[in-house]
Amino acid sequence: MLQMFENICLWVSKFLTLEALFLLYNKMRNSSMDSDSVEVKALPKSIAFITPSMQAGGLITVCENYACAFKSKGFEVTLLSLSCTASDAQKEFLSKNGVTLVQTTNKVFGLKHVFPVLKQLLAFFKRQKSLDCIYITSLIPAIIVLIAHKLTVHRSKAVVNLHTTMSEYFKTQSKAKVLCLKLLSVMLKRATVIACDSANSANDAQESLGVKDIAHIYNPICTLEDLKNVPECPSHSWLENGDMLVFLACGRLAYEKNFSLMLQSFQHVYEKLPNARLLILGDGPLKEDLLEEVNDLRINDAVDFYGQTTSVRSFMYHADYFWMTSRFEGAPIVIGEALSQGTPCIASNCPGGVGEMIEGGKYGALIPFESSASEMAAAIVEYVKKDKEERSFYKNRARAFTSDKAAEKILELCED
Repeated sequence: MLQMFENICLWVSKFLTLEALFLLYNKMRNSSMDSDSVEVKALPKSIAFITPSMQAGGLITVCENYACAFKSKGFEVTLLSLSCTASDAQKEFLSKNGVTLVQTTNKVFGLKHVFPVLKQLLAFFKRQKSLDCIYITSLIPAIIVLIAHKLTVHRSKAVVNLHTTMSEYFKTQSKAKVLCLKLLSVMLKRATVIACDSANSANDAQESLGVKDIAHIYNPICTLEDLKNVPECPSHSWLENGDMLVFLACGRLAYEKNFSLMLQSFQHVYEKLPNARLLILGDGPLKEDLLEEVNDLRINDAVDFYGQTTSVRSFMYHADYFWMTSRFEGAPIVIGEALSQGTPCIASNCPGGVGEMIEGGKYGALIPFESSASEMAAAIVEYVKKDKEERSFYKNRARAFTSDKAAEKILELCED
């Protein structure tokens, strides 16, 4: 452990030294340019969105939505993935919308790939000298990208968006990794704008990272046109049967999503509401454990692990409620997607921006975070018995999460 700490300190000292050297270099460079009276031409409007992976769930949805929004505003748009993970469908979608896709040669992105990725980022910035702005998702990619950004003395503005509640994220990581990330967070000073996807997450990040002036930008989740669409019903007997009360969940089957609590709560709901059904979209490392838990709870006939699908919004539109039991979140894409389909949300009031998104329960049921399975179930049964608002009521809230609003917010922050 001591050796690891010494290595971390050595890395940070190197970066701080680089900071001083580049400040001196830029001062000399600017002085030279002033003396030569070089004519500076206006750069074309261009932006690059940088994501760790094309399979990064909500993160890639954010990048794709931003990319399309900026393209519609006349920007030249590049989407850079730090791993070679784009599917054919994603390639076709981006190409159709005029977005240039660039991928590194790494099959996956992780800390062990820092140096290969850094090398490829240096080459990318040297090629893309006309970029006006770069947008980076997540803390670790942001640190690496900002190092490359500094080493190439790139003049583009840099927007870092942290899509989680940092204090809760740090609880899931080793102490050594947390220490390393906090020390390397000094690189965030290189960013023009640091933002989170909710006000609560922004306040948390300021305390967790010791960084001031963190803004908040709600994620780009839908367009105004999306709010008008009526998707076809997916081929699933529960959704096609008007007598079923369908609760829909969606997300990675992993610890932070806390699907175990959902299953335990649903057992109690099922006892009170025999026509209730739980449909879960997604996949992940805990799938086998969750399937075993379904057997133990004897709710096999009422729970379906559907798996991954590209028709998430269709499922949301035709379900009765969207349900989330996460341990922590930023401002989850799926909540905004459900609201955009006019579907009320049931959610634990976990650390992060869930409570903001549904305005304290105005647009669904916000259940106290420390609730037990039986308490959560009781709150859900009581909520379901109430008269539901019209679909347009929930869609109206989704107007706060449109791609155009998010894109305008980025431009406004970069101009300040």
